[in-house]
Amino acid sequence: MIRDGCVACPANEDVWLEAARLQTPENAKTVLAEAVKKIPQSVKIWLQALPLALPLALALALALALALALPLALPLALPLALALTLTLTLILRSR
Repeated sequence: MIRDGCVACPANEDVWLEAARLQTPENAKTVLAEAVKKIPQSVKIWLQALPLALPLALALALALALALALPLALPLALPLALALTLTLTLILRSR
């Protein structure tokens, strides 16, 4: 029923957040990935999605920092790695 709400009101972030809350963590990733596509400017949606993708993002950032072998690589690479990983994770989970 909540999925019907997402279809009927695709720009309503509260509907998407409730739909994600009612899911398992794996299914919530898919719901939030769809929500990000529908409402990319929603800070609430992104904040809800970030913790679901965070372990992968941190692993990617660490690997990138080690590969570059620069003392300042992690602080410089972390924001980019987090953004790229979150986006890729949400896209992959939505398929």
